[in-house]
Amino acid sequence: MADTKDSCVPLVQRVNDHIELRDQSLGDKSPVLAASPEEWKDFLASVEDGTPSAGAVRARTAQDGVTTIWRVDASEEPLTLTASSWTQFEEHVKRGDYAIEKLPRQAADTSA
Repeated sequence: MADTKDSCVPLVQRVNDHIELRDQSLGDKSPVLAASPEEWKDFLASVEDGTPSAGAVRARTAQDGVTTIWRVDASEEPLTLTASSWTQFEEHVKRGDYAIEKLPRQAADTSA
């Protein structure tokens, strides 16, 4: 798979006690959406059901396919994915690739 902004699979990983989602094509400049394990499970279920506009983590897809993901209770910048990145994300969700037990674990960066 080419590593371009239009075809980049979003990066999802476990960091300590939460799940982080980011646009890996943006590297360190990507907004990071964090969710508890329960919020993440609910979000994945809503994506699978085609109703990702309910719950603590929500997504809205525009007519052009660009999808914005945000936390209802947070002031962080939302994460915006291209149409192809969102489609790939949905495919990974349907295959179960983003189930919590399958996510790589990362330690939080405490060097800052």
